[in-house]
Amino acid sequence: QGERLEEEIAVGWDAFVEPSGQIRMAREQVDFGDAGSAAFRYAYRGGKPWIVERVQGGKKILVGWSEDGTVILNETASGKAGDDVLESLYQRAALLYREAATKR
Repeated sequence: QGERLEEEIAVGWDAFVEPSGQIRMAREQVDFGDAGSAAFRYAYRGGKPWIVERVQGGKKILVGWSEDGTVILNETASGKAGDDVLESLYQRAALLYREAATKR
């Protein structure tokens, strides 16, 4: 578990490790200040982001990738998330994996 500040954004997280030492899943609570907060849940497979869920302002985005990085899941209340959102969620999940891996 840990926390960090990203300029004006406060982040708290925890992660769950498999017996093999790989991180299986993680949770992140992010306070964006005036923009509100968001809850993220991440699942990993083979050290890479597999499934990401973001809940912010009562709206949920659920995305997932195959082992080769192909998007296999892309659901929002209003259809599908755009490529920029998908990339942002993937990078956020990868960043948390690296951060958690240094603490295990």
